[in-house]
Amino acid sequence: MVRAGKLRHRVALQNNTGTADSAGQVSESWTTYSTVYGEVIDTGGVEKVRGQQVDATISALVRIRYPASGTFPTAEHRVSWDSRIFNIETVQRKDTHERELWLLCREAV
Repeated sequence: MVRAGKLRHRVALQNNTGTADSAGQVSESWTTYSTVYGEVIDTGGVEKVRGQQVDATISALVRIRYPASGTFPTAEHRVSWDSRIFNIETVQRKDTHERELWLLCREAV
């Protein structure tokens, strides 16, 4: 069960609406499709070098209520909160009654 007092942050869920100009160059642009109350928890992400690639772990957990209608958040979306941007890595349904979603995110740099 999601307690209302915990969901006190206004977070914006955004999707990418890339547009092409006359030369065919695609410019990335993010549009807010929903603003919801949620809880943002910094989890202290870590970056490790494996081989020649940097592997970053989850740096934030965003808890929101299950959306009643509209666009459902996916890994193609991102979260904007308090001038910080979080790319959604995984979306988890946390109960069987579809009341709570956990968005496991990595902060954009």
